[in-house]
Amino acid sequence: MADNTQTLESDVRILEKRETVEILDKDGNTLNNTGTLASIFDKMEQGLSVEDAAKAAAKAAAKATGKAEPAPTSTETPPANQKPVESKETGHAGLDAALDTQSKRQQAKPDEQAPAKTEPAPAATTKQEDVPEEELQVLVSDKPRTAKRIQALLHKVNVIKESEAVTKKELEARDAKLKELEAQLATARTQTIDPKTEEAIKKQQEELAMFRRRYELENDPEVKNKFDQRIQEAEKPIQEILIKHGVEALAKMVQEEGGWLKFAKSNRPIQVAGEVKPASEVANIVLERLPFADRQTLQAITLEQITTQRERDRYFAEEQRKANEYFKQRDEVGKRQSEEQAKAVAEAQKAIDQWQKDLYARKEWLKEKELPSDASAEVRAQIEEENRHTKQIHAELQKALGARDVNTLLEVVENSINYYQERRQHARTAAQLEAIRKDNARLQDEITRYRKASSTVSRPGSLLAGGAHTESKPAKPQSLEDALAAIEASKAENDE
Repeated sequence: MADNTQTLESDVRILEKRETVEILDKDGNTLNNTGTLASIFDKMEQGLSVEDAAKAAAKAAAKATGKAEPAPTSTETPPANQKPVESKETGHAGLDAALDTQSKRQQAKPDEQAPAKTEPAPAATTKQEDVPEEELQVLVSDKPRTAKRIQALLHKVNVIKESEAVTKKELEARDAKLKELEAQLATARTQTIDPKTEEAIKKQQEELAMFRRRYELENDPEVKNKFDQRIQEAEKPIQEILIKHGVEALAKMVQEEGGWLKFAKSNRPIQVAGEVKPASEVANIVLERLPFADRQTLQAITLEQITTQRERDRYFAEEQRKANEYFKQRDEVGKRQSEEQAKAVAEAQKAIDQWQKDLYARKEWLKEKELPSDASAEVRAQIEEENRHTKQIHAELQKALGARDVNTLLEVVENSINYYQERRQHARTAAQLEAIRKDNARLQDEITRYRKASSTVSRPGSLLAGGAHTESKPAKPQSLEDALAAIEASKAENDE
């Protein structure tokens, strides 16, 4: 039995010597500081985290040796979001020294650091130890929980490596594209614009502005009335002259060609006396065969058409020549008008907002009433009804102020005139009520006088009455109608 106990103790000591831990950083690399972790694992078994266990073990070791805790060799503070590194048990290199150093870096305070020396010794550096690839995998001797943690860490490492590879490719492609664009930009900056190309572009822009201006002039109603309408109206007397001399077919041809001037310049073949001649020669023959008066009239009309056409061409040429300046001025005017309109709209909106604010401040009936906490049910219902009415008025006001279409504007106008009609009707109703009040007051006064008069009638046996006075007191009226009837009867008796 003693031999078995000694063997177990020996085995336990061997296990304590072989217990190691492997700490992985966020990239999956092994931290290369070695040392015993028996006390750390004891603390971890008690439920402490890796950092707390390392700190407790370091304090215990310092207390046992009677030495102060070594000051941290670096003031670097790990990121706040860095997760604690999981530990790995039997079969991996121990790293309790790295845990001690990392924990002391995070937890050390100025008053816990060792006193500064006059000549500080250089910090001890640890050499990175190469760990075989097979030791980075899950071992048979690992506990299931530890194995799961290691597998999760290895999976994260693979995901990070794949992400880094993709990101690296994207960065390389971006850098290559950026270099290409920078080269193109440098080339574009060094190159100068060809003067001929620039001149051609400018010429095309001017031609485009000229054609644009000509298109506007041809569709301008004012220009049509000033030139085209005059030319078309001059065609009517020419048609009348041709029809008067019996050449309706010729008049129709002239109309088809677009007028006498175009007919006189046309090469349309026309058969005359068995011969085919162009329209220009036919126009000359017709002009020679017309009577003197009609011939002079036709020539005068033709001269007027030619003059009007020349004026039109000159006007178009002048407007096309200054097309660039025209469009520039028009754009400036349009921009200025847009700015002025926007400014006017902003000022109007500001005035409307201020007017609305002042209106709410002046009109008490536009303000919602507060509901007292101790209000009765009847008062509460009355206040809520008034507030609903006030909200409805607010909605109508906003609708009127935001009117943008014709129907809404007409509705606002109708409501405004309805206000004056309702105002007049209210005045009539108020006058009628006032008349009724006055009449009621008059009747009430007569009733009061009647009651006073009735109270002074002598009773039988009183000192004011005669010895043989037997007149009885009239009955007291039971209603307002009886009182009025009694008053009318009394008036009738007095009149008699």
